[in-house]
Amino acid sequence: MTTTARHYAEALYHATGGASEQEASAAVQALCARLAREGRQDLLESVALAYRRVLIERNELPELFVESAEPLSDVAKRAVAQAFDADRDVAIRASVNEALVSGLVARYNTMYADVSISGKLEKLKRALTK
Repeated sequence: MTTTARHYAEALYHATGGASEQEASAAVQALCARLAREGRQDLLESVALAYRRVLIERNELPELFVESAEPLSDVAKRAVAQAFDADRDVAIRASVNEALVSGLVARYNTMYADVSISGKLEKLKRALTK
């Protein structure tokens, strides 16, 4: 059976759980050495992405969800994260929703912001039908 990036990421997660920074660093170095010995250095980026996914799945790395009317640049995504006071390492999951017309909708932990045209129109509609 071939060991996948996910398997390596899970092993790294268990090796670093509760470890000091020095121990965690040693575990990462050991993994890199193992990948090199096995001629699988090409998996390193996939292992890093899988490790991030493991952290997200276990709610150890928060995610910021952003829907925008148009694709956001990396700078714009960081600006949204800063507006929520999100950590620099927050995982940002962005998607395009043309139904928003303009603007964006974002959710981070328990915070929610809707600064879209469609959101403003919906609020206006509710206010007028009360």
